[in-house]
Parts: sequence; C-alpha cells; structure tokens
Amino acid sequence: VSANTSTQNTEILISNFSFNPTPVVVPAGGQVIWRNNDIGIVHTVVAAGNQFASGLIAGGDTFTTVPT
Repeated sequence: VSANTSTQNTEILISNFSFNPTPVVVPAGGQVIWRNNDIGIVHTVVAAGNQFASGLIAGGDTFTTVPT
C-alpha cells in the first residue's frame, strides 16, 4: 500500500503590476508560487489577515508558501 504524497503547485505570475491567473483556487496542502516577471521592479505579497508575507520579491525571483 502506498500513500499519495503528490502535491499540486499553483503558480501566480506578477506582471505589469497585476496577478495572473485571478482568481485562484488552491487545493488543501497545495503550494502557491508567486513569480515576479517585472524585471527591475520588486513586489510583495501579503495575505489578507497577515497569515503570510513574502518580503521583497525581486524581478525574476519567486516566493512560495503553503496556505493554511
């Protein structure tokens, strides 16, 4: 018997000061990866209620979290 240990990743692109796709539904236990495509511009991602905050995400970089 083997357990299913796969998780589903959801990638959100930050481009031209907007998120794509929107809206996003993340399955329980799934990772969310924000990718900043605005080269030369830093962005932040902060959850409503402050459950997480990315800090600065440089152009070309990512931030990953697992929402609870």
